[in-house]
Amino acid sequence: MTTYLGITINYDEPRKVKFTMIDYLEDILSEMPSDMNGTAKTPARDNLFTIDDSSPLLNVKDADFYHRTTARLLFAAKRPRPDLQVAVAYMYTE
Repeated sequence: MTTYLGITINYDEPRKVKFTMIDYLEDILSEMPSDMNGTAKTPARDNLFTIDDSSPLLNVKDADFYHRTTARLLFAAKRPRPDLQVAVAYMYTE
């Protein structure tokens, strides 16, 4: 097994190669703040793509975390999780 750019390449079985990013995604989740541990049947609500212009700007630390996490999710969305592409693309628009 080898890891390259967050992708685990497993060639233990003859004539088969498996590519996964489970460790990469678990690393992203492990860095989330403790108050982001809720669950929902669906994250989609009526206000999913509504921008609240009255919201205060993030401080430098939180803005850095947001941009770093969004970039990592964008990388994952192009490989094992294409279902994230719409949400991650929207996160990059604002």
